[in-house]
Order: sequence, then structure tokens, then C-alpha cells
Amino acid sequence: NRLIEDLVTFYRLTEKQMSMGEVPMNDLVQTVTQEQLRMQQISKNVQLKIEPLPAAYGDFYLLRLLFSHLIGNALKFSKQEEQPQLEIQGTTKPGETVYVIRDNGIGFDMQYANKLFQVFQKLQKNDEFEGNGIGLAAAKKIVEKHGGQISIDSKPGNGTAVTVSLPVKAA
Repeated sequence: NRLIEDLVTFYRLTEKQMSMGEVPMNDLVQTVTQEQLRMQQISKNVQLKIEPLPAAYGDFYLLRLLFSHLIGNALKFSKQEEQPQLEIQGTTKPGETVYVIRDNGIGFDMQYANKLFQVFQKLQKNDEFEGNGIGLAAAKKIVEKHGGQISIDSKPGNGTAVTVSLPVKAA
């Protein structure tokens, strides 16, 4: 059932009419982080470092879904660490707002990075980590629908950093 729900959500992303506006990212990220901690039943003391985040210009629902996928992945792949860490930063640059979600999780070999944003592509065995390989594909679709870019940087055993850049509202 979860797979079917995720597939339906993924394919609806292309058809969803966007309702653009200013999105208060501090509130959104705090809410999503707390939801993900509850959903994943993380009982360890996760070290959270969420810096003040600039507002984004975009569709609130889609940005919430985007950060739910990214924060969920960061927590999922770092929860086996003795001291899981999640760091979220944001900056405004000319013409774009950039957000970075960083964890200290298992990481991966960058030679496989091109697979991560494709539906059903996972780098871990199914019994190691939950998930169906749709989250990062959906994240990419959401970012591109906003006219932005998403990239990932990782090293096995050294965590992962996902960078999302979104265009600012045209004046």
C-alpha cells in the first residue's frame, strides 16, 4: 500500500498546479523535523543544528514534501550512528535561495550518485533500510518544478549533504 501511495504522489507531482508564495522555512523545517523524528521512532538523542533559514518562494505543499523526503532520509541513514547528527542551513544568494541538509550517516560512493534521483533506485539492501526508492526522485521533480537544482555530496561512512537551490521571486 505504501508503495502504491508513493507512486501516485510521485506521478501527481507533474500535474499539480503550483500555488506560489513566500514559505516560512524556519517553521516548515521545524515541523517536518519533529514529524520525522516521531515517524521514525528515533529514540537516540539526535544532535539537531537548524540555523535560521531564509524564506523560500514556492508551493508550500511541494516544499513541505521535499523537505520531508530530505530530512527523513538524513535521519534514516544516520540513526544507526552512536550520535546521529542533522544540520540544516540556508543562505540567500543573487537570484537563488540555497538550503543544505547534512547528516553524519552511512554515506555512499559518489560513483553511484546518478542513480539516486531515479525511481526505485536504492544503494542499500532492502532489509537494511526502509524505503522504496521514490523519495529522492520525487525531491528532484519538486525542485525542478520550481526551476531549481538539487545536488548531493557523500562519502561512505562520512555522511551526506544535499543542496537545494531555488530561484527567488522575480521582481
